[in-house]
Amino acid sequence: MRRLPLWASLIPLIVGLAIYWFYWDRQRDAFEAALVPLFGDGVAVGGFPYRLEGEIVAPRLRHDGQYALDVRADSALVNRQPWRDSLTLVRLIEPWLQWRAPGLAVGFDVASRTAQASVRLDGDRLVRLSSVHQTAELRLPFVGMPATAASFEWHFRETPAAPDPASRAPTFPEQAQLVLGADALRVGGGDPLKLTAQIGLTSAAPIWDLASWRGGGTVELRRLTLADDVGDVVTVIATGSASRAAPLRLIGTIETVCPFTLQAAFAGTPAPAHELRTRKPMRFGFGGTAGNIELLLPAGGQRKLPVRAQELPCPKLVG
Repeated sequence: MRRLPLWASLIPLIVGLAIYWFYWDRQRDAFEAALVPLFGDGVAVGGFPYRLEGEIVAPRLRHDGQYALDVRADSALVNRQPWRDSLTLVRLIEPWLQWRAPGLAVGFDVASRTAQASVRLDGDRLVRLSSVHQTAELRLPFVGMPATAASFEWHFRETPAAPDPASRAPTFPEQAQLVLGADALRVGGGDPLKLTAQIGLTSAAPIWDLASWRGGGTVELRRLTLADDVGDVVTVIATGSASRAAPLRLIGTIETVCPFTLQAAFAGTPAPAHELRTRKPMRFGFGGTAGNIELLLPAGGQRKLPVRAQELPCPKLVG
């Protein structure tokens, strides 16, 4: 039996690589076509064979409207897998992000040394938009002072749902979710704290329709926690809403083991020098709009709760 030459055994491999190259090249053209409208000409995509990768110098994305977004960076590396066009990964150097809802008088800014972002789509639906920032500088809604964090992350996803006419729920169905987290968060030079927050956005229509959201939609702050190495220091639960012409207004409750430190933070006065944590958390009501939040104290003023001398001192919430 005659043996095939060695080069003949390579023919299937060469044909397979040629077919894959043809497929990858078509995916590269489609990826470039998606990037050019966003970042202009000159975006070159490489990364063969395992990925599609485009490096962009000084990228900027800007959108004005009922929601305003401005994103800039020194450079960005955008990539995805050729066989998975629903997921895009982005590495940003010196990014700066600003988001505003002018009609609601709320917004936030994030600047950091680096960030890793991901976008996952299902058709027109935003399945997940995430970003993790390292060494971040922040301006957060309803917080009057700038903050810093060793790391800051946010994760947003749409959860579209139609209202149920038979439902007796006090709110419309949840249309989107936002999760926040930060390590070594310092507000105005305060002590480092860990932040976790879960937020739901309810509305009768997709969350991008701000006019519809104003007609009965809410922001549900399911839980926000500030903690240090000892344990939880502040826990917040709140609901926000806005009428047709009014800014976003929050109302809710705060539990804390450091009541006088919390009161000083709201009043903008120096925190007590040596407040010890209470045995049980104390609960306060609060409410207001961005820049005008009021802590509601008990009638007759705040009473002192029992503390143990061995309890650890309270952290400084703000600088």
